[in-house]
Amino acid sequence: MNKPVVLTASVLSAITVSMAMFGTAVAVADNYAGMTYADAAAGVKNAGLTPIIATKVGEMLPRDQCVVTRSEQPHRLTITAGKKQTFGKVTDTVRLFLNCETPIASAGRPGNSAASPEGKAAQAAAVAKGTPKH
Repeated sequence: MNKPVVLTASVLSAITVSMAMFGTAVAVADNYAGMTYADAAAGVKNAGLTPIIATKVGEMLPRDQCVVTRSEQPHRLTITAGKKQTFGKVTDTVRLFLNCETPIASAGRPGNSAASPEGKAAQAAAVAKGTPKH
């Protein structure tokens, strides 16, 4: 009867030790994801930071209409006069990752499938704005 208790305690101890050694994942909210580049860049600038386009997928939309898929504050290696290297978070810029495809695919225009969750959301947003569906 003591074997299951000892086994359970051992497993719990192993989990606790591994969590302490390796940490646990922490979800971080992305304040700019889902915004257009124009709105996200304005928000970044209002925060006193510089927006930087990290990547851009697609060519169908003008840059200001591209959707930010995620953002991050980058890290960089700095070298001082004494050749000492440090690696730290950059505090003055924000990288923006852009999707410049059309919200909904149509003939000759790549984008989200109308059957996907993103496509359905884009269709609902287009209907709400009174713009025609693609």
